[in-house]
Amino acid sequence: MKAFFDEYGLVRQHIDSFNRFIEQDLPEIVKAFGHIATPRREYEFKIIDVSLGEPMVVESDGSEHPVTHLECRIR
Repeated sequence: MKAFFDEYGLVRQHIDSFNRFIEQDLPEIVKAFGHIATPRREYEFKIIDVSLGEPMVVESDGSEHPVTHLECRIR
């Protein structure tokens, strides 16, 4: 049992599950549901790719900076 926890830890399955969602499942979801059309077909959008980056906030003056968890809660 100790060898298992030494190798995998307590949260390894959660990290692996998250990584699988980001790398495989999310692109499949976007591919399946990536076509959006307005009711009268005036506009159509097709999302072809998805990527995740560092959380950023855009201020009213147009400047951008990384955002922290605490700042997200406050805003």
